Amino acid sequence: MDKNLELTNLIEDEEKARRGQEFADKLIKISQYVLLVFVIALAIFCINAYSKGYFDSIYAMREYIASFGGWGFVILTIFQTMQVIIPFLLCQPGYAVGGMLFGTVPGFLCNYIGISLGTILAYYLASKYGVAFVKRLISEEKYNKYYEWANSKPNYFLFMTLAFLLPLFPDDFLAFLSGLLKVDFKKYVIITILTKPWCIFAYCCLFEKFGEAVFTTGIF
Repeated sequence: MDKNLELTNLIEDEEKARRGQEFADKLIKISQYVLLVFVIALAIFCINAYSKGYFDSIYAMREYIASFGGWGFVILTIFQTMQVIIPFLLCQPGYAVGGMLFGTVPGFLCNYIGISLGTILAYYLASKYGVAFVKRLISEEKYNKYYEWANSKPNYFLFMTLAFLLPLFPDDFLAFLSGLLKVDFKKYVIITILTKPWCIFAYCCLFEKFGEAVFTTGIF
């Protein structure tokens, strides 16, 4: 294991813990309100699109999305940025929306930029607000589980790199843990940029094909 990244019990003073918990609570509360507004807006969007026949084909739906200018891309990018940090948000809906409604390349760019920014932001927030902040976002049981899992690896930096590169790894948690461990920031950013695109591109490509198949069958 790298000497400068040796996993030890991460202890912080009460004041930092208090600030971390308070900020996490505010972040979760704001996210819940934003998510509620997003769900309502999405419902209105879908009803309007269906009533005007945009669900007749995936190409009509993409044309409808394009009529909003760059707002669709901005919203998806922001969503994917926040889902890295907020535990009740998932990345898969972003992959699906990006691939199906924007197409592989535009969807990939939104997802890649958003997830990369979120991964870097998670590192920053964890390094600033500490363990208490992370445990507020991730259950203590899950925190201890992944902490011990990462601790069992002989080289944390290599393990983090592989986790970012491959699907189905808890890379969101490792983004927080890397911030707690003060992993070299420049190396962290480089690894994030180099490892994130491959799985994201594959998912967007898969969902584009899936979307075309779903609309072609006339389900909508």
